[in-house]
Amino acid sequence: MTLFPASVHVMNFEAESEIAPEEAKQAGLGAWQKVALVVALVSTLGGLALGGFGSESVGASGASPQAESFAAGGGVVGASGEAQETAGMWAPLLAKGGLSFLLAFCVGYAVRVALKVLFLAVGLAALAVFGLQYAGFLGEVQWDRLTEFWDIGVAAAKDQADGFQAFVSGRLPSATSGGLGLLVGFRRTG
Repeated sequence: MTLFPASVHVMNFEAESEIAPEEAKQAGLGAWQKVALVVALVSTLGGLALGGFGSESVGASGASPQAESFAAGGGVVGASGEAQETAGMWAPLLAKGGLSFLLAFCVGYAVRVALKVLFLAVGLAALAVFGLQYAGFLGEVQWDRLTEFWDIGVAAAKDQADGFQAFVSGRLPSATSGGLGLLVGFRRTG
């Protein structure tokens, strides 16, 4: 005796074998994500080379040894004061923006991976409960109690997400760049 009609057991293996090798996705980052990371890294390094996080003064005197340094003066020796001010203005923006993007990308990628693992664990646990209940090893599951636990868990997760949002917006130097980094890190590679 079969549980399912014969038509359910028939599968089209030809279509799967033709599609599977061509459609196979490689694990890792997409090309656009790699480009975004390289741009953020170059931006961070460029900002640090131009003056870091604003720790050096833009108008270093000509007698100081820092005036001959590319990083300290924000430009090449002998550059006009206007070029030094422009480099001094862009240095913190580039460094902080790029660093915020990189850090937020890592956080977004880690959250996406953690959610995948969480969803897999919850799905496997649900399948185990359903299977054990179907096999008769478990009695009646009290779904109303599980609903209460779910509501408590959702409220706790909402509080944690609000705290995380406050932490990220307060700690990252550039909220816009950080938000973009979170989005790019959280998105799928395809």
